[in-house]
Amino acid sequence: MKKTIGVVLAVALASMLAGCMEDDVPAVSDPAKPVVNGQAMTGQTFLEKYCSNKSENETCAAVQKAMSKSSH
Repeated sequence: MKKTIGVVLAVALASMLAGCMEDDVPAVSDPAKPVVNGQAMTGQTFLEKYCSNKSENETCAAVQKAMSKSSH
């Protein structure tokens, strides 16, 4: 029984980690001025390139929030 629970937990953890790795959204140090692989881009370009259908991603949310602050 304990072994089965351990296997189930291991599979669940592996699935969660795989889901995070499939995200493919690079981290940025400054959401207001995203830089990816040394290339600066606008927040809009970052969102279009990396955040399509990824509204739950922290980096995407931070870039979106920075964009909305700068437009006010």
